Parts: sequence; structure tokens; C-alpha cells
Amino acid sequence: MSKPIVQMPQFEKLSGAENFPIWKAQMFAYLTVIKVMDVVDGKRGKPGDNDAANLSRWVTDDATGKLAILTAIDASQLDFVSSAESAAVMWRNLLAVYERSDPTSKTNALRDFHRYSYDGLSMTKHITRIENLAAKCKLVGEEVTESNVIAKILDRLPDRFDSVVTTWDIVPSKDQTRLNLKTMLLAAENRKTIVEESEQALVVAKKSKQKFDKRTKEENKKKLKTDRPCWTCGKTGHYRRNCPDASKDGQNTWSME
Repeated sequence: MSKPIVQMPQFEKLSGAENFPIWKAQMFAYLTVIKVMDVVDGKRGKPGDNDAANLSRWVTDDATGKLAILTAIDASQLDFVSSAESAAVMWRNLLAVYERSDPTSKTNALRDFHRYSYDGLSMTKHITRIENLAAKCKLVGEEVTESNVIAKILDRLPDRFDSVVTTWDIVPSKDQTRLNLKTMLLAAENRKTIVEESEQALVVAKKSKQKFDKRTKEENKKKLKTDRPCWTCGKTGHYRRNCPDASKDGQNTWSME
């Protein structure tokens, strides 16, 4: 019986150690859904030639796993998998590169976590980056506590988040969860965006009013000039000082009486 085709989700491709933890979790879920994870992790080995039915199925599943991995990695990762003869070898190669637990890997993972600070990203990206760095530490055997993750999220935030930082200190301990903090920070970010958009709208409206007032003033001035008769000749469209019929002695030649 053929398997239903499940379209591959559009998640971020594997580009290196920073996004490997999330990528691995997403790939594990997807490969499980399409029922080839046991081939990719090597638990279901290749059947012998005398088991034609299961061999055919394994070949198809292995090809599906390889295609999924190749589709989900950046070109910079191809060197780790291009020569692999099976999906299981591809998977093991990537795990060997990004899940090393030697002292150097542990030191590097912890260093990257503690050195990171907010650099102007959106709040969602800021939190996701910290979570990835914490997951990377966990992969190499260095657990980062929830309180350390929360402290890193709050560390060196811009002044516009001061209200959240101050409020967080008085939030009951049982409610000081990462999810609650994320909700508060995203709400603060959204308020800032609304204020900025409102201020921008006020500036645009003010400029528009100034242009309208200037145009109205010029139109009124032009209309006044057009409707009022010249005191010299009685014609409209010009003032007395510009009258072509003005007498040389400067005396009026027209009267409204």
C-alpha cells in the first residue's frame, strides 16, 4: 500500500550549528509523519536480497529520506552528506558534526550562549535565537536552566522594554515562565509599533494640512486678484499698480460711482 504524499513544510534550512537543534526537531517530526524515520535513524536496516518485497519498500523509503534531507539543508552543508550511500549515513554525518560532546564543543556552545546579546532583531527572532543557543548547549551535554534563558532574553534590552523588565520583577514566581515573558515582550513591541505608526500618521497629516492651507491661501489670493476691479481702469485681473491704462500722471481714470 502506497503512503500518502505529505508536502514538506517550509521551515528554515539547516545552515549550521546555530539552527541545528530546531532543524533536527522539525526534521524528526516530518520524517516520522511520512513514516521513514526508522530508516533514517538506522533502526530499520536494509533487508537482504532474498526479501524482495521489504527490500523494495526500504529502497523507496531510503530514497524518500535522502530527498527530504537534501531538500532541507543549505548548500553549505552538502559536503557532509553528498557522498553518503544512504539516508542513515547522511543523518549520522550531520549528528556527528553538530552533536559532538567533547570539551571544546561544550565550551564553544556555552560561550556562544553567554556572549549573545540583543542586536535589534524583532523580539520573536531574538527569543528564537536564544532558544536555539540553549538547545545547542543541551545537545553537547550542557543544560541551560530556564531561569538562565529568561535572564538572557531580558539582558540588555532597549529602553522601550523597561516597563516589562520592571514589571517582571514583581510577577509571582510561579508565573515567571518563558511563555508569559514572551507574551509581555511581544505586547510591548506591538505597542511601540502602533505608537510609531500613529506619530508617523500625525506628521503626514500635518504636512498635508500645511500644503492644503498654502494652496487655499494662494487660490484665495488669485481669486481676490481676479474678482476685484482695478481702481484705475475698472477692469478685473490686475491691480492698479500693474494697470496698462494708468495715466502718466498717476490719476484714477475710473470710479465706482
